[in-house]
Amino acid sequence: DKLLNLEDLRVENIPYNSVVDFLGYRVEHGYKSSASKAYPVAVARWMAIATGSSGLCGHTHHFGTYSWTDAKGTHSYIENGCLCRLDLEYAPFPNWQQAFTYGVVKNNKVHLVPVMIYEDGFMTNGEWYPRR
Repeated sequence: DKLLNLEDLRVENIPYNSVVDFLGYRVEHGYKSSASKAYPVAVARWMAIATGSSGLCGHTHHFGTYSWTDAKGTHSYIENGCLCRLDLEYAPFPNWQQAFTYGVVKNNKVHLVPVMIYEDGFMTNGEWYPRR
């Protein structure tokens, strides 16, 4: 925390296995991964079923969403992708996707917007952001 100067930046460091509940939406690192590239598990779906909640995790560095509707309403779980480099020596040609998610609160409900980052940039909220 001190090395990153988080206190001065007013950033709260959340311990690794923590779950943050924000208006009923679970935000966590996650713990499920797929053992096979050939037959991958839909981790967003798996986490939704395992937790019984809408949520977001980033454990796998994959990007995916799962949505469902039940008696309580419509829900979603997002596998958030990553913001790391993809040209690592120890992981040639990783099956990872660069992405991020931001949220807007309206009517006391979290509305999340997942954004995939492509080789040339990304688009969100009607605006194009090219890579530099």
